[in-house]
Parts: sequence; C-alpha cells; structure tokens
Amino acid sequence: MTTRTTRHVYNLVDTVKDTTNRTENEALALTRRIEHIADNFVSINQRLVFVMDAVQELRDLYNDNSQVNEQQETPTPPQERREVWRRPTEITHNRATAIRLTMPLLSQLIVDRFFNGDDAAALSPLTNLALSVDQVLANIQTNHNINVGQVPWGRIPFPIQHESIRELEKASHAFGIGLDECDQSWAAKWLVGYKWGYLYQYIRMRKNTPRAQRASTDEALDLGENNNNSTICSSFTRSHRNRMGS
Repeated sequence: MTTRTTRHVYNLVDTVKDTTNRTENEALALTRRIEHIADNFVSINQRLVFVMDAVQELRDLYNDNSQVNEQQETPTPPQERREVWRRPTEITHNRATAIRLTMPLLSQLIVDRFFNGDDAAALSPLTNLALSVDQVLANIQTNHNINVGQVPWGRIPFPIQHESIRELEKASHAFGIGLDECDQSWAAKWLVGYKWGYLYQYIRMRKNTPRAQRASTDEALDLGENNNNSTICSSFTRSHRNRMGS
C-alpha cells in the first residue's frame, strides 16, 4: 500500500470518527430534549389534574348549594311581589303634592296596606315597629357617637341616615310590615327623622325648662324622670289605640 493510499485511509477513518461523534452528540442532545419535553408533559398533566379537581369541587359545591336552596324554597311557595308603595298625594293649588304625614295617618296607611284595615291585628306589630324605631335611634348614638340632644337630624351624615333607614326597613319585616316596599323609603325615612327630631326638640326644651316645671313637661310628652330619652313612648301606637277606642 502506497503512502498516498495509507493517508487516504486514515483521513477516511478520521471522518467516520468525527461523524460518529457528531451523531452521538446529536443523539444525546435529542435524548435530553425528549426527557425535558417529557418532564414538561408530566408537569402539565399534573396541573391539568389539579384544574380538573378544582372544577369538580366547584361543580359539587354548586350542586350542593342548589339542593339547599331548593330545600329552603320548597316549603313556602314564592310570594307575589307587591307593587311599589308610593307616598300618598293631595291636590294643592291644582297640583299633586306629597301628603303631610302624621303618626295617626301613617298608622292608618300601614294598617290598610298590610293588615287589610284590621286595627286589632295591627296593634302588636305597630308597637314592635315603634320599639324598632327607638332601637335604630339608639344604634345611631352608640355606633356613631352622635348625641340626639346635640345634633339635629339634618346634620347627620347621609350614609348614617341611609344605614338607619335600611335597618328599620329590614326590622319591619319581622312584624309583617314591608317598609322596604316604599318608593324611595318614604315611610322609614319619615319615621326615623320624625322621632329623632322629636327627641332633639324635647331635650333642648327640657334643658331650658326650670326643674320645677319639668314634671309637667314630661307628663305632657308622656315621659318621666325614669324614662330613657332614646326609648320614649311612641305616639305611633298611642294614636292607634285612640283610633281603636273611637
């Protein structure tokens, strides 16, 4: 074998070795890529399982809640929603204006709407409603540190007024009186504002009245020294009893 041929063989062997090495490296890189893809696939699969489990839990929770709601709603048939209760109006100078409310008038309006005009059936609910008004006023003073004898109703921040009105509307349902049916909360708004203003005026008047005359003032307002100013006897039920006796 000539020197030229030998060199050619060696070059060929080197080429084969280089090709083999490159092939092995590429195969190794491809194997590592496949392993990386497999790891990613496992991770994705685990996440997918987690998501599917979460979806199933949500479905189970939804089904449970639906069953509970059905059980709660089944015993009592849905009640027909009343129409909005608008404040009565009166004609003044050929114009319809909101009627001026009084305790006897509002009492009669409530009896007619919620108790079909049955004064006897309405007596206890109206008494409880009057007590609820007192409780709402007490909550304003306690929760917001507002003294009824120092701050008139008009100076109480609107969010607090709104909160107290909603509180009374919610409480009224326990007595079969749906004050939340009122357009723009006119009944609860008037009740809370009227009662607060009544107390505010009374306390200011009492402070300016000589002590010797306070007993007659309290008696005229159906108040006594032992009465709490936040729970005065309501002319609401008093006027209702007077109407029943007439």
